[in-house]
Amino acid sequence: MKVAIFSDIHGNREALISIIKDIKKEGIKKIICLGDTIGIGPNPKECMDIIVDNNIKMVLGNHELYFIKGTQIDDEMGDGEIKHQNWIKNQITDRQKQYLEKCNMTYEIDCNGKKVVFEHFLIDYNSNDQYPFHDLKIAKDGSINEIVKPLNYDLIFIGHEHNAFTVDNKLYDVGSSGCRKDNTTQYTIFDTETFTVEAKSLEYDRTNFEQDLLKENYPDTLVFFRLGDFYEMFFNDAIVASRELEIVLTGRDAGTSNDRVPMCGVPHHAVNSYIEKLTNRGYKVAVVEQLEEPGGKKIVQRDVIKIVTPGTNIDEHYLDDKNNNYIGAIEKNENSYLLTYVDLSTGESSIISFPLCCSLE
Repeated sequence: MKVAIFSDIHGNREALISIIKDIKKEGIKKIICLGDTIGIGPNPKECMDIIVDNNIKMVLGNHELYFIKGTQIDDEMGDGEIKHQNWIKNQITDRQKQYLEKCNMTYEIDCNGKKVVFEHFLIDYNSNDQYPFHDLKIAKDGSINEIVKPLNYDLIFIGHEHNAFTVDNKLYDVGSSGCRKDNTTQYTIFDTETFTVEAKSLEYDRTNFEQDLLKENYPDTLVFFRLGDFYEMFFNDAIVASRELEIVLTGRDAGTSNDRVPMCGVPHHAVNSYIEKLTNRGYKVAVVEQLEEPGGKKIVQRDVIKIVTPGTNIDEHYLDDKNNNYIGAIEKNENSYLLTYVDLSTGESSIISFPLCCSLE
């Protein structure tokens, strides 16, 4: 029997889709995930859906433990990480939560008398800390070798350390399948009959992944993603843009038999007119541009270069020279309301004070 193993997807839906598709192509029936399906990346909910829907056996990683037990189990966690974990809690559904609560820290199988164990990382059974794993530094300073020797297993599979490594053909860290710097991912195939281990590399849709990463930072904004001669929009952004701009909504293969990613696009030379239509209707637009010339097989670096909103628009391409373009704010203090507004295109500004007894209507 062959077993497919992967770890540390970290919210990378596109990598997980490619892995599951290839596992099915290989005809492998048993799949084991070594944890950290959630955390860091933009799609924890979607990745957990794939895990649950495909009945994948999973052991808990530290990011799942943060979700179940709380971030206080890790005293090295910073404010930004805590904020991210709180965001994850709002993403995970009750169905996914119930699945995670049934997962264990370890999973063992017997292969003709040989013991094989699957863990997210080596568990420190001598520690009283709430955080159950050995410090990751044991993989970097070499002390993991001495920890592995006395363990009563013939084979140990772990993740957590994102760079794959082995210890005396007894321990295999399968590496991270989701935290990748290019458009490749990987998973491991374990043959229980021959007791052999093979790593398999494959490609995934890096463009969609980058789109999701950027969208996470601009959730209430339509993201125009530069791809060659077009600006493309994906998922719900594409649905909204195709409706508002009256352009064709198409789709691209999402890596599964039933799913297609909604998408639409506009020519780069005409993008200003399309952005103007959207901002005139109250939408915000984030423009993602290529920061380097494409060439070879390398991933082209992209990032948001500007955000265009109805009020902050000072680009002559979008402004109507016959009308003002105001943005305003209101604040309530102890005795009054303060209303301020400014026309960013002309510099005209004003501040008005109203007593609290007055109505602002």
